[in-house]
Amino acid sequence: MKPHQVMVRKQVGWNLLINVWVEIRRNGRVIRTGFVEDAMPDSSALWIAADANDPRQLFEAFEGFEVWVTPQYGPAASASG
Repeated sequence: MKPHQVMVRKQVGWNLLINVWVEIRRNGRVIRTGFVEDAMPDSSALWIAADANDPRQLFEAFEGFEVWVTPQYGPAASASG
C-alpha cells in the first residue's frame, strides 16, 4: 500500500460511530461522507451531520446502506464485524 492510500473497513456496530468520519456506501458506491451525529442503539440507522454541502441525513441498514471507516478513526477492531 502506498503511503497516501487509506484502507477503510466495513463497520457493523453503527452505534459505536458517533463523532466518527465515515463513508456511506450502497451497492459498492460511496453515497456520502461525513461525521456520524447520532445512531440507533441497535445499529439499524444513523444520521450524518449537516455540512457546507449537504443537510443532516438519515441512513438505514435495511435499505442496503453500509458504513465504512478508516481504521485510525473508527472504534477498536474488536467492535467491528
